[in-house]
Amino acid sequence: MASPYSETTPPQLAEIDRAIELVQRANALMEQGAFSEAVVLFDQILESFPDLPEVNLAAAKAYFRLGERRKAMIGCINELVNDPQNERALHFLYEMHLSRLVRGIRLEFNRKTPPKRWPSISLVMIVKNEEAHLERCLDSVKDMVSEMIIVDTGSTDRTVEIAHAYGAKVYHFDWCDDFAAARNESLKHATGEWLLMMDADNWLEPEDKNQLLWAAASGKADVYLCKQLDWNTETTYRGSPQARLFRNLPGLYYQSALHENILPSARKLGLTIALTEIKIQHIKFILDAAKLRQKRERNLNVLRKALEKTPDNLEYQVLVGTALDELEQHEEAFAMLEPILLNLPDHYVPDIHLRQAYVIVANAYIRKLEFAKLDHLLRQMVADFPDSVSVWVGAGSMYLNGLGRPEVALEFFGHAGRLPCEEEDLENLGTKDLSALLLRLQARAALYAGKIDRARELLTHGWKSGRRFSAGWHEKTQALLEDGKHQEALDLLNPVPLDPDALKLAGLASMGAQRWADAAAYLAMTAILSTPEQVNWKDLAVCEFKSGSPACCLRACQLGLEVQPDHPDLLAQAGAAAWQLKDVGEAFRWFVHALVVRPHDALAQKNLEKAASEIGMTPTEAIRKQALIWTRDREYRLAYLAWEQVVACNPMDQQAVQLHHMLRSLA
Repeated sequence: MASPYSETTPPQLAEIDRAIELVQRANALMEQGAFSEAVVLFDQILESFPDLPEVNLAAAKAYFRLGERRKAMIGCINELVNDPQNERALHFLYEMHLSRLVRGIRLEFNRKTPPKRWPSISLVMIVKNEEAHLERCLDSVKDMVSEMIIVDTGSTDRTVEIAHAYGAKVYHFDWCDDFAAARNESLKHATGEWLLMMDADNWLEPEDKNQLLWAAASGKADVYLCKQLDWNTETTYRGSPQARLFRNLPGLYYQSALHENILPSARKLGLTIALTEIKIQHIKFILDAAKLRQKRERNLNVLRKALEKTPDNLEYQVLVGTALDELEQHEEAFAMLEPILLNLPDHYVPDIHLRQAYVIVANAYIRKLEFAKLDHLLRQMVADFPDSVSVWVGAGSMYLNGLGRPEVALEFFGHAGRLPCEEEDLENLGTKDLSALLLRLQARAALYAGKIDRARELLTHGWKSGRRFSAGWHEKTQALLEDGKHQEALDLLNPVPLDPDALKLAGLASMGAQRWADAAAYLAMTAILSTPEQVNWKDLAVCEFKSGSPACCLRACQLGLEVQPDHPDLLAQAGAAAWQLKDVGEAFRWFVHALVVRPHDALAQKNLEKAASEIGMTPTEAIRKQALIWTRDREYRLAYLAWEQVVACNPMDQQAVQLHHMLRSLA
């Protein structure tokens, strides 16, 4: 980001002096406790100088003192975007995040001294047609609970019979499209001091069962969050930690017709909420496409009914928006979610569904090329989830690929690497090796930020594959590529060592397999380890473009054009990338450049004709306009060539003739 002090004119210097004076006044107001007046001044300063050092952080502190925590946290992110190394902003951000958790604590339990009395625990469940799983669930908890409360919502199989066989108290509940109502029915009948919530497809392992008993006996918290461990073909943690063990207290109840949650009422009561490492086992079912759509349509129907009853319920609005997106109704989802995120109140506690809403709206902004809105949204998203590795990585990726801000992306990836990583983060990012993913992203961001030495340092110190190939590997890989056996070539190369030739071949193999993002990553690493003259910038630019990153494509073209200023393919690709980014002036600059250095190039002619026609100009008018810009900016060689084209098309254009003649010696 350019400094507000660079290339300043006297009027700008006067404005900076005025801004510094306002900062001093605002700081004085802070010392006097006049936070409202200070905020007004800080906002006035930031409107003119949004990247003035330390002002965003000072404004954040003022907003926090006024009780506007979300604005304060966004202020910290603004400071970090301008100065990613600002440890004070990062520390203040995490302080505010922890205060928002409402006495949240992370617990392990000392099990050396048994309690004099173990507290009573009631199992509370809702079920329907669960004969296939219920026995395993009840077997796993039968010796730790004092009673089993099971609410049946209409089973037609042996579910109720199995429950009775375990001595459960079974209550029948007429289904009303409201999971919270059914859960609350189970709470109503429980008499234990503690309540353990389970689903029929859950079970406890002995170690986790013991941990739960000690949690209840410890008295350290009122609500315990556990991690759900899904079982299918592989094991992963999924979703946010869930409240599974909590005191049987009046006023503690479930909310939300779908994705029911007891935490809002717990926070309202001021209860202590503890995050634990206790695991709840879960059978994860993979539905076919038809059944998955049917389930999503059912969920949307449930949520719409709930929203009709309470139309101002923000949680339901978020859930409806995310459900619409899952059903590929993207514009409807965006229309519902955008105003919610733009006006999110301080009391709304971020959860997994809000994070999904941020991703939906951010992707919509990228599709719509609304980059200013995307920038603001990403800052707000990170402010709401400052301890999430996947959010920092996701925001960094959007700064890199969408906004073309590699210097910000580089530091966001660095922040992600310093946070504790949960299995949920790995799943969200689609990787099993976070360090390898971050290394590729950081190196690519450093390349496009112009920090080639840092990029090389990252790769040489972080790349794990130290393998050595057997003789003839290069020839074998080349032969596979020539035969179109791209996946076999990748199999031969993996794990790819930190070798420019191997990385280049991996990039070409990925291109052949149309794995454009992988190809861009490999070719970017090749560029980092090579001299600029050795790099195939065209291939890198094409892969960036096809992987959905026109901003990185444009930067790759610019790096290549520093080596070969008139490379026709790079000029054409740069124009296409700028056009996709809706930077019309930049696109015409590249399209005209391509044509004036190669007047008879068919692709250059086609690109300029198409672009000019879309804004109601002729190619000659577009060349003339760019010629004036180059003349003004003293880019005499290109200006001369452009005027030469204008004169060739219109010899009667006297200004063109005069400027062409005048620039001949300068060019």
